[in-house]
Amino acid sequence: MLVPDSSNALMEMMRASGATPKYLPSERLRLLAMTLVTCVPWVVDRELAVRDVVELSLTFDHRVCDGGEAAGFLRRLADLVERPTLLLAS
Repeated sequence: MLVPDSSNALMEMMRASGATPKYLPSERLRLLAMTLVTCVPWVVDRELAVRDVVELSLTFDHRVCDGGEAAGFLRRLADLVERPTLLLAS
């Protein structure tokens, strides 16, 4: 689930970085949520640096989707967000 621009503005106004998707069994099997991009201190090569960070979360029904597969999907998505050139190799 990508958050529309109006929701981003609302989250910024409320000083919220993101929201947790609510799982509704009758409507969807998986929900993907992303937080706003924020600048945070991050360790890079054992040095402290400021980096833009976005958090991803995935809500899914364990009866329908294996947790290992869901985690693998989220890891692959994070890799593609971090290094979009991987899309060219796919």
